[in-house]
Amino acid sequence: MKQSRILSLSALALAMFGPSAFALDTITINGFLTAAATYTDSKDAATDAPVGYGQGLADDEFNTDTRDTRLGIQIAADINDRISLTAQLLAKGGEEQFNTYADWAYASINLDEGIDLRIGKVKVPQFLVSDYQEVGYAYPWLRPPMEVYSTNPITSLSGVDLLFFQQMGDVGLTFQLYAGGGNHTTFVPAPSVAFTRATLSTLQSNKQQLDAALAGGFINQATFDAQNAQLAAAAQGLIGTACSQNLYLMDYEDMANQPCITALPVVGDKATFSTNKMVGFNLSLSNDYATFRIGYFTTRVDAPGFGMYDKYGSFGGVGFSLDWNDIVILSEYIARDTERDMVMDMAFPDQNAGYLTLGYRFGDFLPYITHSRLMKGKDEPVMAAMSSVVLEQTSNSIGMRYEVGPAAAIKFEATRITPEEGNHGLYDYAGVESGNLYGISLDLIF
Repeated sequence: MKQSRILSLSALALAMFGPSAFALDTITINGFLTAAATYTDSKDAATDAPVGYGQGLADDEFNTDTRDTRLGIQIAADINDRISLTAQLLAKGGEEQFNTYADWAYASINLDEGIDLRIGKVKVPQFLVSDYQEVGYAYPWLRPPMEVYSTNPITSLSGVDLLFFQQMGDVGLTFQLYAGGGNHTTFVPAPSVAFTRATLSTLQSNKQQLDAALAGGFINQATFDAQNAQLAAAAQGLIGTACSQNLYLMDYEDMANQPCITALPVVGDKATFSTNKMVGFNLSLSNDYATFRIGYFTTRVDAPGFGMYDKYGSFGGVGFSLDWNDIVILSEYIARDTERDMVMDMAFPDQNAGYLTLGYRFGDFLPYITHSRLMKGKDEPVMAAMSSVVLEQTSNSIGMRYEVGPAAAIKFEATRITPEEGNHGLYDYAGVESGNLYGISLDLIF
């Protein structure tokens, strides 16, 4: 893959990526396919039991049906000289079961030279490769580094965005403003029953201390009511709506045997949440061999399954890519900052993450290495007992991309993953000291 090919893929993301297209009058159809397989040898250090990775992404069997495998079709139509329609349909394997949904669906109106208004469902430009994140052929990795790209499950919004483009000599400037909201899904955090029981037990202890503080005259009734409401909300958010809000007041044994605790969701289950009042921007500068971008958005979040309503969250990041004289460099750093609240901590704790990828092209071969890290964010969780919901891990990857003609590539990637001590990182459960993740894929555009 030559530099011009990567940059053209990025610059023409809205026009899709295929080298050929079927055209009927003003209708154009393009597509992409990734067929992938994964495997991890990770095990619990104490029990030697296999532990999956990425909540359904990889396990101890060679798996060809994961969400890494996907098919996308884009349909674009010119209505007239100023208005066009674009829709992208996407189907993924694994827990998605290849159910097809509209990843994009918007109308674009050209307001003036270099100024476009888009209305509908559009991609949120939160990462370096957001516009073509699902198009495996468009980047060197088997998948974008998960330490960064797993931190924000908001991939699109329903609303409007305004795109400004200006060519300044050899540099192109793109500035994007967007606003809207939407419904989204995320994997259920902290999925183990043991974690839930332990955390509810901590909430019980905090409730007892709170009662004692009120009885001893150390706090007034108003303070007690406010803190008690937070404890109840935290318990409700932890166990969902199937249990009573006052479950954490029960004795430990009675609490642990409640059906809503013993029937907790399994790893890979998803929870829904919605965003509203989202406002953000993205700025990028690019030339024939390099791109720099910076972006930021704020939003309000509702997640009824966590007992969370109208909470604040923000997400920002910077990214840089270079493909020059066969040298390939990609790097990003992100920060997720959310309202300091016990319930929000359980769903979306503060996180920082970054990666650096270095590669060198030898003809049709592109070997590369990536160092990634997922870290604590600005604020610790409100409750110290909930510190494990903040994910921390380091990974180091080696990979190889091989071009199979002008529109296909085969990739292999091996990653060594080490969670921080006492943390499960992106593993399904705690207990893994370090493990390996392997993957192979065939990426096509058409």
